[in-house]
Amino acid sequence: MAGLFLDFNKTDDALPYLESATKTLTDNDIDDPVYIATLYYLEGLYNKQKLEFDTANTYLEKVIQIAKKEDLYPELIDSYNLQYEIFEAQNNYTAAIEALKNKQFYKDLSFNTEKRLKLEDLNAQFKFSEYQKEITQAQLETETSNSRNNIITAIVVSFVLFFLLMLFLVHSFKDKQRRKDLEAVRSKTEHLTNLKSELLSNISHELRTPLYGVMGITSMLADDKTLGVEHKNLINSLQFSGNRLHELVNKILRITEIESDRVAEKKTIINLQVLISDLINSLNYSAKEKDNELVLNMPAAIDNLYYLDSLKLTEILDNLISNAIKFTNQGRIDVSVALVNTDSDIDYLEFKVEDTGIGIANENHTLIFENFKQAIEENTSFGSGLGLSIVKSHVETLGGKIKLDSALGLGSVFSFVIPCEIATPDVIAKSTLHNRKKPLKVLVVEDNKINQMITNKLIVSIGHICTISHNGLEAVERCKTDDFDLILMDINMPLMNGFEASKTIKSFKPDCNIVALTALEISEVKEQCMAVGMNGIVNKPIGKAQLKDIIQMNVA
Repeated sequence: MAGLFLDFNKTDDALPYLESATKTLTDNDIDDPVYIATLYYLEGLYNKQKLEFDTANTYLEKVIQIAKKEDLYPELIDSYNLQYEIFEAQNNYTAAIEALKNKQFYKDLSFNTEKRLKLEDLNAQFKFSEYQKEITQAQLETETSNSRNNIITAIVVSFVLFFLLMLFLVHSFKDKQRRKDLEAVRSKTEHLTNLKSELLSNISHELRTPLYGVMGITSMLADDKTLGVEHKNLINSLQFSGNRLHELVNKILRITEIESDRVAEKKTIINLQVLISDLINSLNYSAKEKDNELVLNMPAAIDNLYYLDSLKLTEILDNLISNAIKFTNQGRIDVSVALVNTDSDIDYLEFKVEDTGIGIANENHTLIFENFKQAIEENTSFGSGLGLSIVKSHVETLGGKIKLDSALGLGSVFSFVIPCEIATPDVIAKSTLHNRKKPLKVLVVEDNKINQMITNKLIVSIGHICTISHNGLEAVERCKTDDFDLILMDINMPLMNGFEASKTIKSFKPDCNIVALTALEISEVKEQCMAVGMNGIVNKPIGKAQLKDIIQMNVA
């Protein structure tokens, strides 16, 4: 009765029945888990309707504990659904989504169980059919029996039939309702995912476009030899802040790529000795600022050229070493590379970053690899909490597994082993880039005036000739009368966008090198860029060194 009143939101009317049920269970020492879980669930529903959310959640957690132990899937599904409604009412969307995921998990589990139960139902129906035949035969054989026995038999059969019919109807109703709930959850999850992707895409473009201007102008001012010491320091501070913001934007969007399995593999030939030495040199200043000694231990015998995703490896090591520096004062950070095994053209290399810093408590060893999580929650100045999540994903993508050995106050050791493909002479020959001595003609297609100015100055400073077109249509007309070694093409422009312009230019100059230079997330436009014949995609903002590499890689 309490359940019926609560279903019709007659909360106060349900209370006496809840109290009576509680008393009955207590007085009669009933320990049936189904009865207890049902009572706790009704208590949770009652408190939820009374807006006593914390009390409701306490009862629901009891239901979940019992239901998990006893495999009571309907109770688990109903409890997580009610938790979702409570968290949504509290605007705790993270917890609400987690409740939806749990509900979905047990619905799937319940669905498989229901299939087995259906088979058992069919078997029971068959046996019942056989039982009916036996009853009919018995009735034929006992037609001479007295009418009282016949009436009793008829009542028993009718009761069994009615019971089975009701069981079938209830089962069918629950199955239909569960399918309906599953479809609603799937639809809502897809909607939330689409909203998240759209939001991050807009953030990407809206932040990266002005950020390109800020970082570009700051870089040019930093190169101005006429600046005084005070202004130079201000410019350096501004440049540092811009780089931090750029790093944060990239990390957030990288996490989005990882979660949606859109991270592309970009293998290149690298000299591991040079790559890691350059990385150590770039981080040495940060280490010395905190009186730390940064040491590289890499045997000279590891001298092969390797064909692997150097960007991911660099990002992994950069995050690990930067974290070690961040959490170590007046200590030592050791970066080690060792050859573990060799199999044909594959070297298995172990990378290890060891520090003497504050260490990580054992209970946080798993937590720190989650998105936006840190071992030191009360201090948000240590970063975004995304670095180690990206490290874990990249290591697994490269074929390894990140390991952590740490204790509070005793420093930390992060290590992983990955297979590194040795670059063969054929691969090296195909990947050799030819340097040009004569200036190249570069066409920049960009509608933003600040971005035009910055890109133009960067190209000229490298020693090449820059031409500006303000939109795709103007670029098409210019390419009809002039030849360019490389075109840097923005995507979002008036009159004609970058996709249409690239497709048109490729139709009459198929060998023209076109690289998309965009603030949009690469994974979202890569397919379209490749479809219209673009040779590559690069995110804004870019610096002088990166632009130089882009030109070198795309102009043979």
